Amino acid sequence: MSQNETILSLLFRYYQQEELSDAEQQLLEDWIWESTQNQLLFDDLSNTKALEATLADFKTANADKAEEYIRQRFQLL
Repeated sequence: MSQNETILSLLFRYYQQEELSDAEQQLLEDWIWESTQNQLLFDDLSNTKALEATLADFKTANADKAEEYIRQRFQLL
């Protein structure tokens, strides 16, 4: 798995409030602090109320739509 795919997976799991291992948490934190853009994306995705409102626009706020939204946002970096 590429680093981008790993980070996407961690972001999605974080959004789903799944438990991350210490190593996964550290990898995510390292990625967050790599750039201001990463920090802004993480902050945006961590704002669950705003994210849920965005997902409501899709008419179905399910896991597939959430992952699709996170992937689209990640590609903008």
